[in-house]
Amino acid sequence: MEVIIENDYRKRKAEVFLSVKEGNKTFLLGYDGKHIVKQVLPDYGSIENEIIPFFSIPLQYKEDILKAFAKAASDNNIGTEQENLLKGKLEATQLHLNDMREFAKHVIIK
Repeated sequence: MEVIIENDYRKRKAEVFLSVKEGNKTFLLGYDGKHIVKQVLPDYGSIENEIIPFFSIPLQYKEDILKAFAKAASDNNIGTEQENLLKGKLEATQLHLNDMREFAKHVIIK
């Protein structure tokens, strides 16, 4: 799933869309106030109907709301693949440094 944010400066809001790939098709998930709407993106050409966003954010609060979502994700131990990769590399580096310290102790003492 991917989040797409489109700023609409005329309406002073940011529209948030969720993009989902299923096979070779891409869908946008929207919310019409009652139901989640699965909208098919055409392969080419113009879009005939208005795409319904999942939700909208007033532009003046966009940064604060996105930061709050990021904090909530972090508080719930939800990270991106990149964050998890960096965490794994950091742990591996720490283990390697500990091993090198132990090795150095034995070399220096002898």
